[in-house]
Amino acid sequence: MSVCIVAGLLAIGCGGAGKEATKLRFAENTPGDLRRLATATWSRFDAAFSAHRACTPPVELVGDWDFENRGVYEPDTRKVILGIPGTVAQLESALIHEFAHHLEFNCEAHLDLRPGFLDAQGFPEDAPWAHGTSWEATPSEQWAEAAIEVVRRLYQRNVAIRLEARELIAAWGQASGTPGRMAVGAQVP
Repeated sequence: MSVCIVAGLLAIGCGGAGKEATKLRFAENTPGDLRRLATATWSRFDAAFSAHRACTPPVELVGDWDFENRGVYEPDTRKVILGIPGTVAQLESALIHEFAHHLEFNCEAHLDLRPGFLDAQGFPEDAPWAHGTSWEATPSEQWAEAAIEVVRRLYQRNVAIRLEARELIAAWGQASGTPGRMAVGAQVP
């Protein structure tokens, strides 16, 4: 018989729980409410990108009270640094955005997604992935913002993400291999 600790509708530390819970680690001083929100957010992110669990290594979350940005992903250390405090919506969006960068940096299959995403967002096929005329015009940042829309099923106003790009990402998240082009309005899991 397993013992579960339940916080709201989220079971934490339950025997037989999915491996996704072990992929999110916390810095020692991470507040409990941020841990709970991050765990729930990681679960939603993991479900949206379930086809890529095998290529997503553990990531550590650091909450920083003095951080001037909303969040940043450090690929060399596999850390997400999140500026706290913030509203639940702000923190959840920042977590998903940075988790998307974690997936992008660690999952080789992400390279297969990029050409279709560039096309769906109206970029030229040779557009540099990590550079743009501004943050909002950088493909990598648009990918991370689109991931927020796919996971939260809410449309952001920060960056214009086209329907075709959202559908492509949602389909890629659920199916391994190279994503095909999807027709606008196609069913997404």
